[in-house]
Amino acid sequence: MDLRFFLTISTLCAFSVAGLAHASETDDAEAIRQTNNFYAEMLVAGDVDALMTLYDDSAILLPPNESPLHGKASIRASWEAFFADWDTLEARSVIDEIMVFGDWAYGHGHYRGRSQSLANGAVVFDALKFSGLWRRKPDGGWVIARDMFNVDAVPE
Repeated sequence: MDLRFFLTISTLCAFSVAGLAHASETDDAEAIRQTNNFYAEMLVAGDVDALMTLYDDSAILLPPNESPLHGKASIRASWEAFFADWDTLEARSVIDEIMVFGDWAYGHGHYRGRSQSLANGAVVFDALKFSGLWRRKPDGGWVIARDMFNVDAVPE
């Protein structure tokens, strides 16, 4: 076999495999973005049960100025307390970067929204930055495994 032919075929195979891996990572990143969009939709809907489907059983949340939330039970209690006091009017969560590493993915992004107090009707603007890890479920979907967020400067 001619060495040039062998090198050409080897190079084409390597690029094909690299392209497949990249397509898979792109598909995973898109699936995570869709999960993130669903998260924002469920905030507006006030649907705690739907939100809980987005968390890993052993998820940990690190909210600003609060104790860490370990596991679904404490995360559920936090969402229930939030929705008892607030109605989310708008929610837009954007992932700015996603890096997929097999069954794990890291990402960070920003959130903008408006919520209304159920007690007095006051409307507040929410601006947050977040960083977290997602884990692939056995069915191929993605769930939040770790989430940390903080208050961002309110845009002018």
